[in-house]
Amino acid sequence: CYPLEGGEALWSHSSGAPILSSPRVESDKIIVANLADVVVALDRESGEMLWRHAQKLDPKRSNELLLYGAPQPVLFGGEVLAGFSDGTLAGLELETGAHRWQRRVGEGTYPDLIAAPIRVGDQVILAAYSEPLVGMDPVSRNIRWRLDVGGAHPAAAAEDGRRIYHGGVDGVLRSLAVESGSEFWTWDSGTGASLTTPLITEAGLLVASSGGGLYLVDSQSGDLLWSWDPGYRLSGFSASPVTEGRQAIAISNAGFVMSFVVPD
Repeated sequence: CYPLEGGEALWSHSSGAPILSSPRVESDKIIVANLADVVVALDRESGEMLWRHAQKLDPKRSNELLLYGAPQPVLFGGEVLAGFSDGTLAGLELETGAHRWQRRVGEGTYPDLIAAPIRVGDQVILAAYSEPLVGMDPVSRNIRWRLDVGGAHPAAAAEDGRRIYHGGVDGVLRSLAVESGSEFWTWDSGTGASLTTPLITEAGLLVASSGGGLYLVDSQSGDLLWSWDPGYRLSGFSASPVTEGRQAIAISNAGFVMSFVVPD
């Protein structure tokens, strides 16, 4: 933890393993997940550890096949929803870290939950890396719908809360109904590689591929509006692009920072 104006660290905490996802800040707590399937809560002011949860993984899950990723924890109704490498989603009590429940979601060779779940209305949308993508009731833990597709990044919810946009590990962008998972349209990037979380803009959906370039897709029709081919110098994008006004910024896997501006 650093002061915004810069200078020495106010405090630090070692979780014992790499942290690849952003911390979740909630009131006086900071919730962090690491690659060792451990979730910790820290005091926001002092950095003191308030609680620690080490998930007991399915013993059949081979450590040799674990993916290098751990999702950002999500808050829902006083619980911390955390995903783990054996495909399990668990609900932890926010104040104490007590383990309340868990549900196995992930399937296939890579059942890892590395994409953070998102809250849309009264349900949670989440995807395992290999499969599936599901809509789940976080109270009953029942699966309302599922699709046999996987994801490495969270879906994006439309402002009206009626549809989501999901970039699959198969390189396909899908527009889906929140309540049923039915498809409005699909768009195939042709890369066969994982897509980032689509960024919803006034111009369309800005999405990137880990094995391709940048794409702008019409949110209503699924038609491709614009694309940028990185060429031989780069190796795709694993981080979602960001925008500020008319400007979009993207960071490639090869370490290039690029800026794009929509013309007047």
